[in-house]
Order: sequence, then C-alpha cells, then structure tokens
Amino acid sequence: MATETRPGAMAVIRIQGTVFGTEAFVRVMGMPATTWRQRVFNNETALAFGFPKPAIPAVFGPLDVCMTGTVNTATYHHKVEMKEVARLVREKWRELTLAIARAERDLWEKPGVLRVPAVPTTSQQFFAISSTADKKKVFAGVGTMLEAINQVDGQDRTTFMLPFQAVVRTAYEMAEEAKVEFPSRLCPDPDDAKAWGDWIEAIEDFRDVAGMMRAKARAKKRKVTA
Repeated sequence: MATETRPGAMAVIRIQGTVFGTEAFVRVMGMPATTWRQRVFNNETALAFGFPKPAIPAVFGPLDVCMTGTVNTATYHHKVEMKEVARLVREKWRELTLAIARAERDLWEKPGVLRVPAVPTTSQQFFAISSTADKKKVFAGVGTMLEAINQVDGQDRTTFMLPFQAVVRTAYEMAEEAKVEFPSRLCPDPDDAKAWGDWIEAIEDFRDVAGMMRAKARAKKRKVTA
C-alpha cells in the first residue's frame, strides 16, 4: 500500500505537506531500519507534535525529520542519554515547532533562496541543552539565543547551542540526497496569526484523534490477550 493511501495519512499530509514511509524516513536520516526500531524500543525517539513514533503507523513527514535531527545532533554533541534528549523534545514540541517555523522564515528569502543579509545570530532560534555534572538531569531551552540560554543557565556543564536554521537546512539537504521530496515550506508563516492558529488547531485535533486511536488499539489488545 502506498504511504499516502494508508488510513489516516491524509491528516498527516494536511499538516506536514507530504508523507513518506519508514524506508524513506530512515534513508533520509542515514540510519539502518534496525537502528530506528531499537531507538523506538528504548524510548529514544521524538517525532513531530510530541509523538515518540508515528501516530499513523509507518507514515512520516518532514517535521519528523527535523525533530529526529534535533535529538541526534544534541545527543551527539552534548554526550547525554538520547532518551533524555528525546523526552525534552517531545515535551517541548510546541516551542520547537514555533522555533522551526521562525527559523524557516528567517532562513529563506523565498523557498530555496537564502536570505541576504542573514538574520543576526543573536536573533535566530536555538535549542539549548545542558545538564548536571553527572548527566543524570538534562535541561533544554528554546528561543532566541539569549532566551534559550536563560532557560538552562546555571547548570554544571557547558551549554550546547543548536541553531534551528541548521536543522531546517540540513533536513532539506538530507531529503534531496535521499531523493525524498519535501514541500516548499515546512510550516505556515508564524507571523500570519490566522494561518498559524488554524494549523496549530489542526495539529491539536490530530493529537486528540491519535490519542483515541491508541486507546482503542490498547483496549483491543487487552481484549485479545485476556
């Protein structure tokens, strides 16, 4: 079955602009399918809108690539448990989604054309991550450089700063290399209050429906195994 014809896939397309299957997703991310399955099992994953795995089985979108890229990069550079970084990305999905939208707005003059001159670094959007010396407690901040730093300031370890412009640009580059087509924009313009508000409402509705679907699936599983 083609990914876009799977039950529920149209809801993902309306929110993310396009969809692709697991094989394409792991190809974009540059990891074996076995690695992805192991990370899901270990609770080391974070996809768009706070989901640890696709709300619609085997249906992914471009923002899933951005969130997974954030987890991978922050974990690699800050040397903390991937499970903790993934937890923070899931918890802060609303802030991260807005930051990605703002980064996309600031990065491109128009789709595919870099803005010149670039937005000053201090005004760009960042994911800041820090931790206690023993790495048992991990903290994250999202926003402009100063906003993100202030949310994690005072921890034992040096803060790692991940610019979301790099997340967006890398996602498009990886997709192009993997021959997976992305939409011209990942998100609506965050400065357009109506478009942004309608999109976030659609996401919240999708989360509610996905939650009901998961609850129904769990109830069915319990009934079968009872």
